[in-house]
Amino acid sequence: MFEDYEEILTTEELAQILRLNERTVIKLAKEGQLPAAKIASQFRFSKEKILEWLDLQMDKYSDDLLSDMEKGILNKAIPIHSLLKPVHIKMELQSETKEDVLKELVDVAHSTGLVKNPEELLKCIKAREELCSTAVENQIAFPHPRTTSWTIVKNWLIVIGISKKGIEFGAADEKPVRIFVMMSIPLLPLHLQLLSRLARIFKDDTIKQKIYEAKTPEEIITIIEKKEAEWQTS
Repeated sequence: MFEDYEEILTTEELAQILRLNERTVIKLAKEGQLPAAKIASQFRFSKEKILEWLDLQMDKYSDDLLSDMEKGILNKAIPIHSLLKPVHIKMELQSETKEDVLKELVDVAHSTGLVKNPEELLKCIKAREELCSTAVENQIAFPHPRTTSWTIVKNWLIVIGISKKGIEFGAADEKPVRIFVMMSIPLLPLHLQLLSRLARIFKDDTIKQKIYEAKTPEEIITIIEKKEAEWQTS
């Protein structure tokens, strides 16, 4: 999808890509929430800057905006719980440092059988963390490579790790991270959709607490499934 457009996007093109109303795109640009430049009184958007905005700022936006983006990027939403099996979840991470926990999460991912090149996956995730920490407020982080490919993973991948002690991860609120949700998705539209969906799920502090207190991987999957089911009935 993104690949079909020029490096500089018009308001109409960006609205098409994100499936947002053009007025919403203009509003975000005027408010300075969306990286934009004005050329001949018209907003223009750099694809590179838009990717960075989507990747770094998604957790800060409203549930309504995340919902619109999630529905718009692909025609059909992919539930997070459908990508999770018990082997994708580690209940007690042993790591005590940022570098070690990234390696441990990649090890968990490798154990699922979905990773072709764990060394390259770890390298890509570390490179993303050097850009800016994927930790958000309230003790959660979403480590992921900024881009990935089918040479690294065999299929869409999400893994979850719980740290009972908490790990310093560079969060803005300076709190240690206790819940890690690592993803590696080779398809950009799906990557953006799932990142939007994860941000929506974990905006709910009660969900974070339930997951932290869960006793089994199956319980965590059920918690996420029930949260996603709420959106189907609302």
